[in-house]
Amino acid sequence: MVGGMVMAFMGGIHFLVSKDHRPAVPRKLGRIGAAIVFIGFNLTFFPQFILGYLGMPRRYASYAPEFQMLHVMSSAGASILGVGYLSRSFT
Repeated sequence: MVGGMVMAFMGGIHFLVSKDHRPAVPRKLGRIGAAIVFIGFNLTFFPQFILGYLGMPRRYASYAPEFQMLHVMSSAGASILGVGYLSRSFT
């Protein structure tokens, strides 16, 4: 739910602010930023969905070694998502 809400909020802010207060953002930069956010979001939360399906308990300080790769993918996705949010805020 957060992903859909944040994407809608950022899209609304992008169009509202660019119409009222500053020059229009080039479409190519806006699309690249949106694609980075989309990829980062899916790379962050889809492995978590798979981990839950495989039975990984929530809020554990350490986890089984077979879950490590999915956790690394989720962490990398969170980094990409952060870069995407920063790029969207500067475009």
